[in-house]
Amino acid sequence: MNVRSTMEYVGFHPREIQLYISALESGDSTTAELSDRTDIPLTTAEEVLRRMHKHGLVNSYTRRHRLHWVAVDPEKIAAGLAEKLKAFEGIVPKLRTKQTAEAAAPRIITYTGAGEIKLILDDMIETKHEISAFLPWDSWIDLLGEDYVSDLIERRRKRFLRMRLITDKTPASAKLRSADPKELRLTRFLPQGSRIENANLIYADTTAMISMNEKRPFGILIKDQAIAGTMKLLFESMWQTSV
Repeated sequence: MNVRSTMEYVGFHPREIQLYISALESGDSTTAELSDRTDIPLTTAEEVLRRMHKHGLVNSYTRRHRLHWVAVDPEKIAAGLAEKLKAFEGIVPKLRTKQTAEAAAPRIITYTGAGEIKLILDDMIETKHEISAFLPWDSWIDLLGEDYVSDLIERRRKRFLRMRLITDKTPASAKLRSADPKELRLTRFLPQGSRIENANLIYADTTAMISMNEKRPFGILIKDQAIAGTMKLLFESMWQTSV
């Protein structure tokens, strides 16, 4: 991500970003000067700058009866964000005790079509947990496309998410297994004569079941610890009989 998109990602408003960067570049500016450089109306710029001052993004002082703004050092802002994150992490256990039974209940979400199925895979990557999967590799490529699957492998590798995979033995899956060490994966093949018709992914407390139906592929995401535990037992049984 570039500077602006990263700042927006961590919670800054686009106008705050414009004004902060402009103040950082100039070193010292009046409200009118920042308004001119960013094309933000004067009254709006003044309102946003006062909010930024309250949140510790800019400092102000008066010189010759005019208010001047100075951007706070980026390292201080980063330190402040880190402190806020640490403080929030400290109250997570207390927040969990307030979670209602309904909020903590198992959830089932359905997805239709290859495009929506990719949302399941986004969840898998963002959950940041080791993955156990059994799926038909050739059909997996046909469903999602070779480029997308290669990108998915790279996203997983960059996040150091290890994966155990059980699949059919084909030329494509044999080539895949040869790349296991560099792609943080262990691949095993089903016993001869066995075949997988759909994809099953297990990670954290989540189970994803994906139909490989060519005409109408769909996926079901189940967030339930008990079901995930049972699926992990099933996976371990298959893992021991695979080669």
